[in-house]
Amino acid sequence: MKKIIVDNCKACDPINKLIEDLVQNGFEILDSKLEDYHFHQLYFKIKGNIHEIEKISKNNFSQINNFLICDCHWSRIEFIDK
Repeated sequence: MKKIIVDNCKACDPINKLIEDLVQNGFEILDSKLEDYHFHQLYFKIKGNIHEIEKISKNNFSQINNFLICDCHWSRIEFIDK
């Protein structure tokens, strides 16, 4: 698994795994940024077929509308439908 680093901050394992799964299923990362260095909180904007999300395991995440938020560091993934 490739480690994701944004502005010298490493993403947690659940974010790494989920983004790897999303990219393998045709999603594209549009933006990423560090939101809080102290908490290692990251933000990602990802574009793809929203219906494909249901096929991917979302353990360790809470879903609110078009966002998935990791339970450990509150990093957010925002989904934009193709």
